[in-house]
Amino acid sequence: MSDDKFPFAPKDHGDEIVKITVGIAFPPQTFTIHTNLICSASQFFHKAFKGDFNESYAGCMKLPHESLEAFQALYHWLYTGNLLCKKFLMEPLIEEDVYLLHVYAMADRLLIHKLSLDTYSIIQDYFSKERLSMPSVRFIKELWGDCGLPQCKQKLLIEYTVSHCTFCFVTHRDTCCWKWQEVLRCHPEFSARLGVAFAERLSSHNWNLNMHPNDLHIFKDHTGQHFASTKDCQDEDMDKGDFEPDNLTMADEAPMGSRVHCCCMHEYAEGLCPFGLD
Repeated sequence: MSDDKFPFAPKDHGDEIVKITVGIAFPPQTFTIHTNLICSASQFFHKAFKGDFNESYAGCMKLPHESLEAFQALYHWLYTGNLLCKKFLMEPLIEEDVYLLHVYAMADRLLIHKLSLDTYSIIQDYFSKERLSMPSVRFIKELWGDCGLPQCKQKLLIEYTVSHCTFCFVTHRDTCCWKWQEVLRCHPEFSARLGVAFAERLSSHNWNLNMHPNDLHIFKDHTGQHFASTKDCQDEDMDKGDFEPDNLTMADEAPMGSRVHCCCMHEYAEGLCPFGLD
């Protein structure tokens, strides 16, 4: 079954289930999921539960470092094909943009390609010219910090966010700067990047003055993805014992441009991804 068929029909779920305990809260939160479903969605879980690891025999796994709200979103997405609305989360007070960032980063770590695609598209919709959403302070701090994304995807999201914020200020004169003041002051690098972006936007030589990043070719055809395959990234220690997330990091550590890396969802005029996803 390919990931473009999500959500799977109940007849394709199978009878086997796995139990995945997430986070470090007490009591712990355990999700019971059909094995076929989660293994078909993720190379990470396929390797863990279909390989010769302890998790395959025990039918359970612990993910203490994953956020509860992101995995709750994954659970809902697996069975419905839709991302869970924030108000139904176990921790509904989290900012919506932070929630989406956590899901996007988790999907990348756990190699859930279709969820990553869906979440990036929702992030673009959240920061769109129709909604003119203001990023939260926590979103900016996490995005410029250790947000859990690989550097190439982090760079893409930073460029998109800066471009969106610049569009809001330059194009919409009724934008209330007081509402943005806390965000502008929360991170010096973010503020500096915005200052440069303002100057570029207002330059008489800039023909992109009134264009939102969704309309710019550099973002328009980009889905925020790079392909990382675990094929040919094996060693003799990867087929025994407990399965660890680090077992799959070799694909991310492979040189960019190698056969395990390619920006397979980008059609850039010059043939190269400007964000380093090639």
